[in-house]
Amino acid sequence: MGALSLQGRDVLSLADFSLEEIDLILNTSLELKRGVARGEFQDHILRGKGAAMIFETPSSRTRMSFWRAMQQLGGDAQDLSGGKIWSDAGVESWGDTVRVMDRYFDVIIARLLAQATLEEAARIAQIPVLNASTDFEHPFQALADFQTALEKKGRLDNVKYVLTWAYHEYNPPMGLVTSSLYLASRIPRIQFVLACPEEYTPPQDIIDRAKGFAAESGAQVEIVHEMKKAAQDADFINAYSYVMPADFRAGLQHNWQAPVPHNQNPERFRKWIVNDEIMALAKPSAKFMHCMPAAVGHEVTAEVIYGPQSVIQDEAENRLHVQKAVLTLLLGA
Repeated sequence: MGALSLQGRDVLSLADFSLEEIDLILNTSLELKRGVARGEFQDHILRGKGAAMIFETPSSRTRMSFWRAMQQLGGDAQDLSGGKIWSDAGVESWGDTVRVMDRYFDVIIARLLAQATLEEAARIAQIPVLNASTDFEHPFQALADFQTALEKKGRLDNVKYVLTWAYHEYNPPMGLVTSSLYLASRIPRIQFVLACPEEYTPPQDIIDRAKGFAAESGAQVEIVHEMKKAAQDADFINAYSYVMPADFRAGLQHNWQAPVPHNQNPERFRKWIVNDEIMALAKPSAKFMHCMPAAVGHEVTAEVIYGPQSVIQDEAENRLHVQKAVLTLLLGA
């Protein structure tokens, strides 16, 4: 059997990737990161390659890290967001825009409102299409999160990793939840716990798919409705506020504040905050994670997010490295 290859693959959902392929991505990311620390230049890897980037919603870390990833690897990235292309104005179809990008570029990096729009691009384009966040998935954030956990613990088996819903008046998409479920469920002997109010339980088909992967791998996937219960003896506590896909899209019409349960009855949900009491339930060595931007004082206290257990900047940096790894594996020689 030949060497494992991701050449030319789309990255739409982490459900499409095996444990061996995820290991390849993380190991490549760690090696590229070590190379940067050694002072190595990596600008030969994607020399002459070009990325088209489209963002339908605001982006800080994703936009910056993909641009910098292409630059460090010797390629170029053009940001086509913000009314720069005719499809934004409804003058040209999304499909025709994708067909043109397919002729000009080597990869499409897209943060879109709907997973279906991303999947349409992938059906049309011959070049790889990468999911930079949609209403259903955020694969690169999940990869960066789990790389951070791997670096801090040296392994992912026999690790208790908690992803908890946290209160935020805004309505971010649930993509990180889906992608984390799919990734964790591939890892043997990991204990992955999603803590959330009952109203924010992911759709059953996503849960069933993740638990199907877990049954094959030996991962333990659990969903609970109490943050304190989830935090007990945790190695990692990752806080993230989210809403269901339809509510996310509706929120865009209401200044990011859709009529969802935690906006209609905020006092009932404000207790979903990671504070010193929650962190004290975890292991003394536990680390706090957040993909940012964070609602400090709502999702997490300042004492936790800016305290000694927080690894949010390592987590943000690892966005760069995992994206470089994927770009290298998809486009490199």
